Amino acid sequence: MIDAHIDPATRTGSIVLAPNCSLSWPRTKVFLAGTTVFVLGLAGSLTVIGWWPVLLVALLEMAGLWVASYAVARHQQSRELLAFTDEEIIVQSGRHRPEREVRYPRHWTQLVVREGSPGQWYLRRLFLRCYGRETELARYLGDEERASLVRQLRSMLHA
Repeated sequence: MIDAHIDPATRTGSIVLAPNCSLSWPRTKVFLAGTTVFVLGLAGSLTVIGWWPVLLVALLEMAGLWVASYAVARHQQSRELLAFTDEEIIVQSGRHRPEREVRYPRHWTQLVVREGSPGQWYLRRLFLRCYGRETELARYLGDEERASLVRQLRSMLHA
């Protein structure tokens, strides 16, 4: 998801990048609770007739599903903020608050787009580069969203 607030006259503003979130954590917990009740109920009924290993496998499956769902929900809270001032480009990233911040002088910063081969996971990777330092942007955006971001960033970096 790209949320841009740019003033076209001054070419200042901000762009917020976030992963697409199809299901919030509270709704994910409701889904997981329902799935857990169903699976453990089925496993419990099979345990009653003597198939007790099914209950152990069901418990392991549900534990794995909860852990994987938590990891995905945690990743979906990631955010990147690109702030454009007259002098600088500020890149902040983190989950609930900025955990990392990088500042680049605006007039010397380049947008680097690396095209990958079709067999790679990412077809296009974006970097801001200045003075030998690089910061990768938009790792979790789809290729169409990255193309849109490239157009926005090029308009912001080049007069």
